[in-house]
Amino acid sequence: MRTRATHDDDREVQRPADTQITPVASAMALVAEELGAVEQALGELLESTFAIIPEIGGHLTFAGGKRFRPMVTLLAAQAAGYRSDKRITVAAAGELLHTATLLHDDVIDEGDFRRGRPAARLRYGNGLAVLTGDYCYARALQAVAYLGEPAAIQTMADAVTRMAEGEVAQLHVAGEWDLDRERYYMVIDRKTAALISWCSAVAHLVAPSHAQALARYGREVGYAFQIADDIIDYSLDVADSGKARGQ
Repeated sequence: MRTRATHDDDREVQRPADTQITPVASAMALVAEELGAVEQALGELLESTFAIIPEIGGHLTFAGGKRFRPMVTLLAAQAAGYRSDKRITVAAAGELLHTATLLHDDVIDEGDFRRGRPAARLRYGNGLAVLTGDYCYARALQAVAYLGEPAAIQTMADAVTRMAEGEVAQLHVAGEWDLDRERYYMVIDRKTAALISWCSAVAHLVAPSHAQALARYGREVGYAFQIADDIIDYSLDVADSGKARGQ
């Protein structure tokens, strides 16, 4: 397989597939150092006096996820000229919210695999998986609340509310092969786009004019991300996608 890359003079050159640099990888490279700080923050947020909590949380959180949401937050902060360390907390909180939804999703969907390994529910049981997801939600909200920025926690609460609605809506329409575009978009607007929009707006800590534009951008990215994920879901088997079909 050969891929094409276009230079500034619009000449097409051939690049072997194994040396191709994807757009996401290029974007990740722009915030690689900051993503290291996010990883450290995630470890700290998962800490608990009950050792089983970080064990279960880490089983999923550190299983090789794409870190797409933290990347979006850090790139948006960079674009808006926002350099406060609070951006690291927001990036980690966004990823932890995502972890919580996955822990819950695998219980609801009875999923067996996630990120190429057995789902947390299979290894630890449904109860502990759900409660660890609750802990992830609580710690993410706590971390953002400690920033002392009302707009950040208010918009986060709004996003989490929409995410919960999205999960309910998705479960309600599950199995409907005649699902129309309007209802499909309603689900992904809440289930996926709400969180990515919040992440992209850097929890609305940047200037309002920037935050509004970045939130709109993040929402559209969320749509594209979920549509692509759904296509992959129904195109690949578990060995390639790392999760069971329909998750």
